Amino acid sequence: MVKSRRSFVRTEKFVAGVKGRIFSIFKTPWRFEVSKKREEIAQDALAEMKARGVVREFIRTGNLSVADVIKGVDFYATVVTEKGYKVCPLQVTGKYWVQEHKERHPGNIVVAIEQNDTQEQAIYKLSEAINEMITAH
Repeated sequence: MVKSRRSFVRTEKFVAGVKGRIFSIFKTPWRFEVSKKREEIAQDALAEMKARGVVREFIRTGNLSVADVIKGVDFYATVVTEKGYKVCPLQVTGKYWVQEHKERHPGNIVVAIEQNDTQEQAIYKLSEAINEMITAH
């Protein structure tokens, strides 16, 4: 189904408005930096998981993109299961916001990664969350 130009423009205006609200939340630059650091730790962990063969492939959504802002997805990871390929939408956040993000985006895997987590800790958390999703379906 092809969306009309008008629908696309409304979506773009909505995303622009949401981005403005997000930036107002990040009044202090350190909040944005902490979020960015979490995503970098997760990206490094997913790269290592790919090298180990745990994850087939992954992509990072654009910062403040529609996938990030509207769908709440920071990464898409593909894993191979007994039933075939499974695409797992991943959202990285701090431990205090996990429940809120799970309620807002119930189809996503929400992983609490702290800015001081090691790569091994992040790999463990991501692996556990992905395995939980795979076994639930």
